[in-house]
Parts: sequence; structure tokens; C-alpha cells
Amino acid sequence: MPEHTLDELKELAKPALRHAELINLARIETPSRADEMASTRWPRRQAKATRFLAMLRRDYGQRAFEALVPTEHARPKGSEHAQGDTVMITLDSLYPVGVQDVVLGPPDVRKAEDLALCAPPPSKWKAVKLKDEVSRLKLTPGQERELVRRIIDSMLASNAYSLTWGAALLAAKAYFGDDKALYKKILVAIVSLGGFVEDAVSMPSAIVPEKLDQFRENWPPHSDVCLQLVIDHMLESGCTEKEVRSIWGKMLRARFERSFLTICIYSWWKGLKIGEKDFATEAMDVNRQCLMRELQHLTGVVNSRITYFSANEYLEMVDNLCHDCGWEWCRSDDIRSAVEDMFIHCFASGQVGRAFAVLHRFGGRFNVFYNEARAGDSSSIEVAMQRLMRGALDKACDDKNYGVATALAEHLGDVTRADQLRELARHLEQPVRLDFAFDLMVHVKGR
Repeated sequence: MPEHTLDELKELAKPALRHAELINLARIETPSRADEMASTRWPRRQAKATRFLAMLRRDYGQRAFEALVPTEHARPKGSEHAQGDTVMITLDSLYPVGVQDVVLGPPDVRKAEDLALCAPPPSKWKAVKLKDEVSRLKLTPGQERELVRRIIDSMLASNAYSLTWGAALLAAKAYFGDDKALYKKILVAIVSLGGFVEDAVSMPSAIVPEKLDQFRENWPPHSDVCLQLVIDHMLESGCTEKEVRSIWGKMLRARFERSFLTICIYSWWKGLKIGEKDFATEAMDVNRQCLMRELQHLTGVVNSRITYFSANEYLEMVDNLCHDCGWEWCRSDDIRSAVEDMFIHCFASGQVGRAFAVLHRFGGRFNVFYNEARAGDSSSIEVAMQRLMRGALDKACDDKNYGVATALAEHLGDVTRADQLRELARHLEQPVRLDFAFDLMVHVKGR
């Protein structure tokens, strides 16, 4: 006796009736198999509905099934429909041009015979082997190539999940070995999507996994070694030097826009070369944005973030950024003004120790000391601090931070103004104090 009545199954199957792919699964598969296949590409609600639709066909017959299916998805009738036509209808229904929510995988595939059709995260890589799907649908070699091409085209159009691109590249070699343009297009997509992954190993793992095997004893290889393999392969695959530089520059900008740590941007161009020339020109704009962002962190303008490297490495990186951004740019009026505003913010928040430490280390790079003495000379720092503190005093008053403003006025020797501000601070119960404790070498560790 059927588990459900016909009316119950009609109701339970409704979520599947809008989709030709699910209807075709229910038409040709057992309920459990239809559920399993639908689950690789559809949410649980639609997959369960597909199972109930297949149960309806099994328990109440093909006529009841076809009567429920919308007219546009009904099975073609008549002897004029040959077996090849039926297969193509199934292929077009399950994997139409522009098919979505299916990618080639799995991420670590190394052989063409192990390729699979996968639903990308967050589905936990539900997958069916490509060869099994080809056998199930009884596809000809030409139709198999068409299936693979449709999925690759869909991945390219949708910027599919980055870890699956190695499988797409492998499929392009296996099925379209003579199509150099397609291979190059996938290669460019992988590099462009480098802006989405933090580690430097993922990209060469997708593009040249066999070349990484030599580093297994000293894993992981340094980022510049990994990424140089990618650049060399792009050139070998027909990309021009101009194309590689353009793509790499776009990728670096994407990493900055996605708020990657500066070290995870800086290390993705520093030390890399095409011939004898590096990527300093392509990275210049991003370097300057990164440097200003790091100065905002150091001066406390924006909240700190956690880093994964030592204080010495971090400070050396910021020093290198200053050098790579160019002497004239760092000392331009606009940049000096922006940097001074950061120090004023730092003083106005009461973090005098932090401001002094950062000013001592980097102030000379931005001409904050004006040429009064060499960068790092104590007298020039004191002059700069007095000037910036006067600006910070006004900002603290504007921010109604009267406790800090009072302490700054006292430090500057403006007793009259300090007495006036002290009354306001007392009224608002704000403590009158400045924080002189700060060790730059310690605080950048937990930036």
C-alpha cells in the first residue's frame, strides 16, 4: 500500500514542479536516487520534493505523473522522437546553457577520470562523478564535451568558487586540448580570483600542482616562489607580459578592496619578476593605500586588527612600503597633511606615548619634522610634538573630550586655558590625564 495518498504527494511535490531539471530526475530515477541527485545542486526543500514526485510516478503510474507536470515540461510523445533526441532533452533539462549551482571539482583533483560535478560551498561539496553522470544520461562523446563546456562557461560567467578552478583547468586540457583560448581564459580567471584567497599556495595548486611537489619536504614554499610559478606558466601559456602585468595589478587591487592584511598584499608582488623587471609599477597605487591604512592602525585612527607576524617583520614591512611608495609622494603636501591629521587624532585621544613612538619611527619619512633636523633627532621630534599637540588640543575640545584637552593644555603650559577646561571636564566627570605608556615593538604584535 502506498505510503502517501495521491493528493498528499501532489502537495509535497509542488516545490519541484517549477524546475525542468527536477521533473526529469523524478521521471527517470527511483525516489531515493532522485533525492540524491537533486541534493547535489538544490536546497533540501526542492530535493525532498523531487523524491515525492518520483514516489508519485512509482506508486500511481506514469499517467498520474504526466498529468501533474506542467505542459511545458511534459514528455514529448510520438515515435518520431529518437533515442538521441530524448538524451538531448534530458541533457538540456538537467544542464541547460547557463546552468547554475554546479561546478567542476573536487578541489584537489589531479586526474581527468576523477572529475566530478559538484555543488559548491556551503553544500559541503556534494558531488557525483562526471563519468557516472555521463553513463547515466547515456551521453555521446560530443554530448559529454558539451556538458563540460556548459559548466566551464557557467563558471567563467559567475566567477565560481575559487578552489574549483583547478578542476576546470584540468577539464579544459582533457576535453579541449586544442582550444588555447579557453585554457588562457580559465587561467586568467584563476589569477583574477587570487584576490579572494589569502594563502599563496592555493593558486599554484590549481594551475601547476605538479610543480609544487618538489617542495613537499619544506612545506609550504615561500609565497614568492609559489607565485612566480604562476607568472611563468601564464607566459608559457600565451599571455603577453602586458596582459600578465595588467591582470596582476587588478588582482592586487581586489585584495586591498577585500581588506586583506597588508602583508598578504605586499608579499604577492614583492620579489616577483617578468624577466628583469618587478611589479613595483603595478603595485604602486595599492602600496600607497596600504601604507596609509597601516599608519591609521599605528596611530589608532581605526581599530586594530590581529596580525600573524612579529613586530620586527611588521615594522620592516611598513619601512619598505615607505620606500616603495616614493620619496616625493611621501613628502608631498597632501600626504604630509593627511599623516599629521592622524597624529593629531592620536594626541587628541590622549595616546601621547603611541603618537611619540610612531612619530619617532616614521615622522621623518613624511617630512613631519619639516627639515629642521635629521629625522629621528630628539629636538625636531619635540618641536613637531608641540605643534601637533596644539592642533590636538583644538580637536579634543571640538570632540568635547575635555579631560584630555585639559591635560594637553597643561603639558603645553597654557595654564589659563587648562583651568577653564578643567571645570568642563569636572562637570562631565572626565579624568584629566594622558597616556604616555606605549611600546611600538609590543603593540604592533596584536595590531
